[in-house]
Amino acid sequence: MKNRILSIFYFIIIVSIFSACSTDPDEKANELYVEASQLMQRVKTEAGSYSEALESYKNAKKKVERICSKYASSNVAVSLMSGQTRISGLTLSKFKKIEDSLRPLAEAEKKPLSCALLVAKTIKDESSKSRVLAEIAGKYAEARQFTQALEIAKTIKNELYKTLALAEIAVEYAGAGQFTQALETAKTIKNSTICLAEIAGKYVEAGQKKKADQLLSQVFEIAKTIKNESSKVSVLAEIAGKYAEAGQKEKAAQLLSQALEITKTIKNESSRVSALAAIAGKYTEAGQKEKAAQLLSQALEIAKTIKLEILKTGPLFKIARKYVEAGQFTQALETAKTIKGEFYKFMVLAEITGKYAEAGQFTQALETAKTIKNESLKAGALAEIAGKYAEAGQFTQALEIAKTIKNKSSKARALAEIAAKYAEAGQKEKAAQLLSQALEITKTIKDESSKARALAEIAGKYAETGQHPDKNAISNLHIIVHALKPMRIILIWE
Repeated sequence: MKNRILSIFYFIIIVSIFSACSTDPDEKANELYVEASQLMQRVKTEAGSYSEALESYKNAKKKVERICSKYASSNVAVSLMSGQTRISGLTLSKFKKIEDSLRPLAEAEKKPLSCALLVAKTIKDESSKSRVLAEIAGKYAEARQFTQALEIAKTIKNELYKTLALAEIAVEYAGAGQFTQALETAKTIKNSTICLAEIAGKYVEAGQKKKADQLLSQVFEIAKTIKNESSKVSVLAEIAGKYAEAGQKEKAAQLLSQALEITKTIKNESSRVSALAAIAGKYTEAGQKEKAAQLLSQALEIAKTIKLEILKTGPLFKIARKYVEAGQFTQALETAKTIKGEFYKFMVLAEITGKYAEAGQFTQALETAKTIKNESLKAGALAEIAGKYAEAGQFTQALEIAKTIKNKSSKARALAEIAAKYAEAGQKEKAAQLLSQALEITKTIKDESSKARALAEIAGKYAETGQHPDKNAISNLHIIVHALKPMRIILIWE
């Protein structure tokens, strides 16, 4: 019996060897090549989406890889690797690169943030593109997708926006407890003092007060070397704020006093106003509103001495904003009235509106919003009111306000914010509906910059609520992607 089993076993092995030897490698390779070519042809002629195209490509790629690895000696493999034989018109080298073209398009069909990035890359104005890319990089960092965030930041050409993006990524790293990466990222920023102070604040939040103190001491030493007095004051005020957060009130007070002494040496009126406003802001944060008001009053008197109106606008705007932050709306409004530039005046009103809404004073917020004559700023203010209504659990009022918003970008953002609050309240289905509705509106926005920013905001709310785009949302993303990159004209095959 044992010998019989062994005989059968040996017979199977011999048959297997014989079968393997008799298989023609060219025949099998040709078969795989035909299958791969057919898949790629279907990608060209039948795929209804980039996601479908990517899936078919991956299947074709597996077959081609098998030809080149398992049947490397076959005529087809040799011909493919030499470039003589093509796969649906593509050389092997170009075939391998198709995935790099298809993947971002396929992701954009399913992910709002990827879609935002795709749209952002089409923005022609370099400054606008840099601003939007910086926002998108920040959203990726918030989602803890740091590799993508850094890759996007590297593509930003405007140095200011690149710095802002890298600083936000560094701070988000710190917020995630990845302090080594945070400090490494901060090193890539030319003027990193404010960023390092923010990282120190994250050390405080993490309960690592010793580390925070060490880093703030390091930042203080750097601050000493800053030649521009106004910049030095801003950094010192920021350090003082972080010391206050760490509970070191005395140290914070010393630094603010030191900063105040430096303001006396600043000759340029605009710079002195900026410095005093920065210090006043930190006194407000520390709860010393009387001291803050005193400094703002001093700054206002200096601003009045600036002769050229065009140079007076910026300082007055900064003072008005600090009054808003301090909750001194009457003074803020009075200061805003003296600003000649209408846009800046309405920006102050928009900020006051936001503060009223934040305090739950919705009647005052709505009344103030009515006085904003700039439609874009008014829409933004109304969106903020809608968001605060939702935060207060007053969803009916929030949705009613959202309906009145004419600006599509602001309306989409308002709906996304309301959706996030619905999700917090456990109403996931309603949240999904509103996010989908926000995308429905976003797809109709013509300005690419506004569209990309709205998409980034919506993406942030999807991440915040832990939800994924539903069927309707994906349909809207598909429309946005294909409006930019129609499959019939994409030249990835050439």
